[in-house]
Amino acid sequence: MPSTAKRTLVLLAAVLSVSSCATKRDVRDLQAELTTELRRIAAAQDSLRVFIMEQSLQTQDTLRNASRELVDIRGDVLNQLTRIGNKLDQIGELAGQNSLNIASLRDQMQTARRPVSSSNPSGDEGDFGAGGGVMSEGSGAADASYNAAMRQYNRGSLTAARAAFQQFLLSHPSSDLAPQAHYYLADVMVQSEELEPAIEEFSKVFELFPSATVVPDALYRVGLLHMELGNENDAEAFFERVVNTYPDSRVAEFARARLGEIGSPAP
Repeated sequence: MPSTAKRTLVLLAAVLSVSSCATKRDVRDLQAELTTELRRIAAAQDSLRVFIMEQSLQTQDTLRNASRELVDIRGDVLNQLTRIGNKLDQIGELAGQNSLNIASLRDQMQTARRPVSSSNPSGDEGDFGAGGGVMSEGSGAADASYNAAMRQYNRGSLTAARAAFQQFLLSHPSSDLAPQAHYYLADVMVQSEELEPAIEEFSKVFELFPSATVVPDALYRVGLLHMELGNENDAEAFFERVVNTYPDSRVAEFARARLGEIGSPAP
């Protein structure tokens, strides 16, 4: 028991013990001493309460400062990660552009080494048709550009592949490889979770190249994307289009299965 409490109890006991035999003055003295002791205890309690409040306020300030510092640190880390991500995207784009440049230079070197055709003694490059026997520079450049884009796609370099396919389609919009380029560009968008732009890009395959071999696949992928977006009626329309128009295609069975999932009877 603390000494102050012991002392108070002693005083109380003393007051009780002498109340019957002590003089009134003695009682008053004891009462005064008891009152003084009680006041001293109250003052000590007030001092302790103030000390505890001060310590609590200091602790709260420390926690607030630590919280602000943590927020600042988290913000700095996020900013650093964002800058790193941007740098990686730039590196990927540069790598894709370098691949295109290298492919273009390789194609130019191969063109420069070709012998001059006897049917074209001037040495001018050009497309001589099926019987000419000379590959045009445009065709070789398209192949090289497309292959460079596919290399980036196969590596999983989505940013570089996107830039490479877009550059290919800008330079060779009517190439025989254009349908595949649109298809793989759309797939890059899907992997980047850009579903609605991917639908637009897949749609270009069957809108611009209705006889291309990848048309059934593009139609099926559009149906899948509509299904993922919750557009079941649109999804059903595309799956039925695959089944009805391309019943022997590789994806026709998949489309029938999807129609079953939707609850529509497969044709």
